[in-house]
Amino acid sequence: MPTEHEGDQTFDESLTSANKAARKADGAIRDTAQKYIDKAGLKLDLKQLETNIRRNPMPSVAIAAGAGFIVGGGMVTRLGLAMLTLFSRQAARETASNFIRGGLRPVAHGR
Repeated sequence: MPTEHEGDQTFDESLTSANKAARKADGAIRDTAQKYIDKAGLKLDLKQLETNIRRNPMPSVAIAAGAGFIVGGGMVTRLGLAMLTLFSRQAARETASNFIRGGLRPVAHGR
C-alpha cells in the first residue's frame, strides 16, 4: 500500500508533467500565431505584447471591451453611441497624455 509521501510524490510528478505539456502547447500556439502575423506583414512581437499586457492590463481590458461592444452591435443604439462617445473622449485624453509623457522620457541608446 502506498504511503502518504509516495502519493504526494506521484501527484507532484503528474503536476510537473501537466505543467510541461501546458508550456509546450502555449509555445506552439504562440509560434503559430507569430507565423501568421509575420505572414500578414504585421510588425508585432507577441512576447512584447504579452509583457505589456501583464504590466498594464487595464488598457487591454478596455480595448477588448470596446471591440466586443462594437462587434456585438452596441453602437446601433442611442445609449451605445453615447457610451462610445464618452469613453472615446476619455481614451483620447489618456492616449495624448501618455504620448506626451513618453516623448519627454530620455531615450536609452545602445540597448
